[in-house]
Amino acid sequence: MLGRIWQHECDGWYIYSNISTCTKAEDLKRISDHYHQRLKIEDGKPR
Repeated sequence: MLGRIWQHECDGWYIYSNISTCTKAEDLKRISDHYHQRLKIEDGKPR
């Protein structure tokens, strides 16, 4: 996750900014895999 730009902390959360939704999802998947969390990550678009 090098080279990412982070927003300032907001209510205890750090928010990605200036990157695509696809890249955000890929990063979350890597974090989930690393911690063996099995997160289900979806784009949120209606089907």
